[in-house]
Amino acid sequence: MKNIIEIFERKGWALYRLPEYTRDIPTVIEYGKVQEFETGCNYLILPLIYRDKNMQEMRTHLEVMQKTGEYPRYLGSPGQKMIIAHLHIGQEYFYLYRSPLDGYRVRGTYENFENTIQSAVTSYHIYYFDNIGEVLSSVNTSTQQKPTLGKQLRWEYAMEPGSGFFLLYPSEANPVFFRGQVKRYRPCSSSIARSLPNDALVLSHLNEESLSKLIINLVKVYWFQKILEKTPQCYWLKERSFLMDTMALAQHYELSTALLDLTQSAEVGAFFACCKYENGNYVPVGEGEGVFYLIDLRLMPGENRSINAIGQQLFPRPAEQWGWTFELSMGEDFDASPYVIKFIFKHSMEQSEKIFKKFNSGSTLFPDDPLKELANAIKNIDSVPLAHVTAMIKNLMSDEKGLMGTDMDEIIANLRKYVIITDNEPLLLNADLVTRLQSALDLRKEDFLKSVGFRLVRTQKDNEDTP
Repeated sequence: MKNIIEIFERKGWALYRLPEYTRDIPTVIEYGKVQEFETGCNYLILPLIYRDKNMQEMRTHLEVMQKTGEYPRYLGSPGQKMIIAHLHIGQEYFYLYRSPLDGYRVRGTYENFENTIQSAVTSYHIYYFDNIGEVLSSVNTSTQQKPTLGKQLRWEYAMEPGSGFFLLYPSEANPVFFRGQVKRYRPCSSSIARSLPNDALVLSHLNEESLSKLIINLVKVYWFQKILEKTPQCYWLKERSFLMDTMALAQHYELSTALLDLTQSAEVGAFFACCKYENGNYVPVGEGEGVFYLIDLRLMPGENRSINAIGQQLFPRPAEQWGWTFELSMGEDFDASPYVIKFIFKHSMEQSEKIFKKFNSGSTLFPDDPLKELANAIKNIDSVPLAHVTAMIKNLMSDEKGLMGTDMDEIIANLRKYVIITDNEPLLLNADLVTRLQSALDLRKEDFLKSVGFRLVRTQKDNEDTP
């Protein structure tokens, strides 16, 4: 019967044993999902979550399931179509019930049990396709909504509250975002968390080695951000009261952060779903299964949205990739998020090569960019400056989920076991790199604001009683 559990999980469902003495969901969740069937038992059909005993995670999935209507449904004969809440395994038959208290049921024998679940029970947040072309045909590939005004502007001015600075935000972006991977990973973690234990939720859960390596990555991101502030691009933007999202740029240039890359463009997502990075270049993939993620912003609570636009930048890559970011908390699995829908597809060399050529072997998405050289230098360097180490540790010591109550000298002593800490900062932003960055700026700055404009929006009144 274990194969049945796997079929349910491939459809996005988990089974929880339903004791006779309770119908209380939190109590059922505490026991975790079942690994083996027992006859004479009832099993609830619930969304498959990352931490199968976490009621808060389950509650969020159930709220999304209610909002989207993605209940487990039996789609058999016309007279038997129904939402199913649980199943019962008897001595000779299985039964699918509409609710734990409702006698309406579907009965079947063990011989057709597997086929019934496979063919007649609907999925939750996961769908299967023969190729990426079928996936793209099933989703809305438009990156922007129909313009309010006659002319579509790609970017618009947005004031950052309290700062006096502007962001160049995507204009009327569709609330749907994409991410492609040539392979599905479970869990799907941010780059900074991939070497950490999956059950670590705060820094205090980490051992010395894991904590030290995490801090080293954070220091490198911080270092990259500080150097970005000294680039000609950043000076040019500041003179015009524009903000640069240095953390999003750090992620986009492949430093280890708590962010994952997203895109507004389904076709860009398809490129990363069908082409892998190998020996310094992207190549099309023809075997195995890829995954194409879809994230609907409308499903996420407005006060807790973790999706942010990189926005218009003077560096070429984010704009060409229609880049956005998704922030993950420590220990969070993107693949199991209640806001993420998974499209699993079979790789086809013909389809992959078609997408590969459409983006000129990747050169369209990865134009010549001197900032990439700087990012690579920081990623690969075997030393970090003491000043940046100290600044990052102070930051972590002020965070209640960080390193409050710890000793800085002890942390630095542990870090020295894994990285060289220097008193002086090496000069990575050298004269040659500054010259090339200035040349890249000169090529882009004249056209930088041509697709930017203002759009009138209605804002909430501070005082609802004010006329």
